[in-house]
Amino acid sequence: FTPIWIGLIAIEILLGGKINPLLLSPDQPLVDKIIYVASAIPILMLSMAAQELVFRGVVVQVASAFVRTHVGVCVISALAFMGERALMGVEADPVYLVSFLIMSAAFSDTVLVLGGIEFSLGARFGANLVFALLESGPRKGPPETFHWSDLAKLDTWTDFAVWIAAAVAVVVIARLIRRWSPPKTA
Repeated sequence: FTPIWIGLIAIEILLGGKINPLLLSPDQPLVDKIIYVASAIPILMLSMAAQELVFRGVVVQVASAFVRTHVGVCVISALAFMGERALMGVEADPVYLVSFLIMSAAFSDTVLVLGGIEFSLGARFGANLVFALLESGPRKGPPETFHWSDLAKLDTWTDFAVWIAAAVAVVVIARLIRRWSPPKTA
């Protein structure tokens, strides 16, 4: 799944998106780059595992007990995950939150289709690792303030298109895995 994210990010750059990765900056000492990568991997693994266990494990199981439709369970899990992001103040951009909602619903779908959180955990870790390695470095201060005029910017919609394409890829890959997996024996 990580190569798909890299490809989607490359398309976003070709469409005018801007990235300035810390790892490719000649101004950063090699030691800083090594420390950044060495700290990013375990932190991402812990945070992804905790989020997946709560939102794709517990929330999906509890929602499945009360909601009988596949789509309903995915929406409840995604809303809970998006709500957590909004309440933590991680993101104030409504386009990003809607994108996150769609992506989160896609990951919830993989849990229901494949019967476990392993794929969603691995896919999220891979995607977030790519983002962490392409970031400009650790965020300093609160997230950027969203302005409604941002909706007129091409970057806003290329980001949205990347998230939608990634969500579609997650759903398709999960179904291909299910189709090509050998049947489970008792």
